[in-house]
Amino acid sequence: MANNVLFGGDRLNTGESLREGNFKFTMMSDDCTLVVWSSNTAGEEDNYILVLQNDGSVVIFGRSIWSIPPGSNTATSKGAVSIKMGRSDESTNILYGGYKLRTDESLNEGDYTFVMQSDCNLVLYANNNNQVMWSSETNNLGRRCFARMQTDGNLVIFDGINFNKIWDSNTRGPEGKYILVLQRDGHVVIYGSPIWTIPNDEPTNRKIAMLTKH
Repeated sequence: MANNVLFGGDRLNTGESLREGNFKFTMMSDDCTLVVWSSNTAGEEDNYILVLQNDGSVVIFGRSIWSIPPGSNTATSKGAVSIKMGRSDESTNILYGGYKLRTDESLNEGDYTFVMQSDCNLVLYANNNNQVMWSSETNNLGRRCFARMQTDGNLVIFDGINFNKIWDSNTRGPEGKYILVLQRDGHVVIYGSPIWTIPNDEPTNRKIAMLTKH
């Protein structure tokens, strides 16, 4: 499993890395020179997520705008998770804006599965006891249904025959790049548009180290 995500509250220690495919994002200070650096994205306290994507870009997404099970919006998932971009059938635990879960497709992470069932119900399961943690309660309201992560931040279930909207997360906002993450703690979270990206915003050869007291 690739370690390519850093959640709010987590950290990279000196010598540790995020990895995705052929890319590595490393906290390093190998010449005994302390390099202090910030992405200059400080804002209101909330959930944010840093993702090393498989195109080599590093992106901070945030804030979180929706979370299930209900009442879990302040929850965090400690540790890195595995991500694959592209078609929904290539995903493991992230659904990017513009992509969808078709009938019987799912996101999976650890003991949890988030699946678009053939009865049109979108369900979060705990795999160890097959317990339903959450559902959209849309069973039998459509046929060949699919769930799409919209580029406006809204998660929508559509009927696959007439493409009518059956359900949505009611999180529509400005157009942007949003992601839905099934986290290791079983929470499903939609994170807002990126607030910082490299290599677009910063040189990739900059060394980064922890600021420590002497």
